[in-house]
Amino acid sequence: MISLTMLPHGRPFAKARLGPADKGRMNDTLDHMFGPGKFVAVTVLGRVCLPLTATVVEMTGPALRLHMAQTLDTGAPLKIEGAGTLPLADVMFCYPAPDGVVVSVTVRHMLPALAELTLLGHSLRAEQAPAAVERPPAAGEDKISVRQSPSRIMEE
Repeated sequence: MISLTMLPHGRPFAKARLGPADKGRMNDTLDHMFGPGKFVAVTVLGRVCLPLTATVVEMTGPALRLHMAQTLDTGAPLKIEGAGTLPLADVMFCYPAPDGVVVSVTVRHMLPALAELTLLGHSLRAEQAPAAVERPPAAGEDKISVRQSPSRIMEE
């Protein structure tokens, strides 16, 4: 349903109202997955270091606040792992808090259903791996199963 609203300078502005059926089709935000108190692993991209542990303070839309033990550089790209999703974010600012700092980040991209994507990746790699082929043992070899990859058999 669309309604027209008059702007102060006299031009009409079309405003869409969502009905109950439309609201069900909208993308659900992942705020409930990153609720307060949840633990996440934070990796600073482009830097070789171990993932850092953080606790979610709150998530509102694309803004995510994390309680951490150490501060991060403003603008640093982050990979945040937790709750079965993989958000990619940028550090906006940090401020001191009891027992550490609160790091405010803006989520730029989020990959939901990370577990399913990981399983898919493993199965695709398994399909692409060359299958092992058994060959009869040569003279002097034990009768234990001898396995070779197809590319090695082609060389012989």
